[in-house]
Amino acid sequence: MSLTIDTYVEKVFQQVSRGLSQDTINVRRAAIEAGLDLALLELAEEVSESQPPYRTLLQKSFVFTLSSGQVSLATEPTLMVDTIPATGRVSLTGVTEDLQYVPHYQDLVKFPQSWAKDYTYYSFLGNTIYARTSTGAVPTATALTIYSSYIPTLSEVSGVRRLENHLIKIGVALVTSSISPTPPANPGAA
Repeated sequence: MSLTIDTYVEKVFQQVSRGLSQDTINVRRAAIEAGLDLALLELAEEVSESQPPYRTLLQKSFVFTLSSGQVSLATEPTLMVDTIPATGRVSLTGVTEDLQYVPHYQDLVKFPQSWAKDYTYYSFLGNTIYARTSTGAVPTATALTIYSSYIPTLSEVSGVRRLENHLIKIGVALVTSSISPTPPANPGAA
């Protein structure tokens, strides 16, 4: 059976609704549906930090066209830009080796003399990626491919049992942490 919004809500709901009043059950059911996007984001973040075999379940290629050695990554809102340097790969058509990451944009534009001559480098400023050759020139190639972690849709998780189970656990944790139980009535109040 594939994981749909209804089956996801039902699986999480079964684990968080035992022994509750109908009003609390209705609130929790709504919270499960409302929290799905956050659960998918948390799933993507946790998977991106895991070991490579599991991490590759939520990695894919994103293709961009550089213009003057730069391109905004905002056109792909599911791309987890912050994971690219640690777990992703950036390549450029016509360049043999993957691009090398420079943590600070200022360093990319200063072009330290110690850079290896055989590489092309990249850095970020905001949501824009910049690429430069080891001499500081804008690369002539324009087809930039980023293979990295992304935030999946529910249908992309569906059918991958390990991801489904993890997403359900995250949903349960989100719902139980966001809705505190009703405090007991104060027996001394009149």
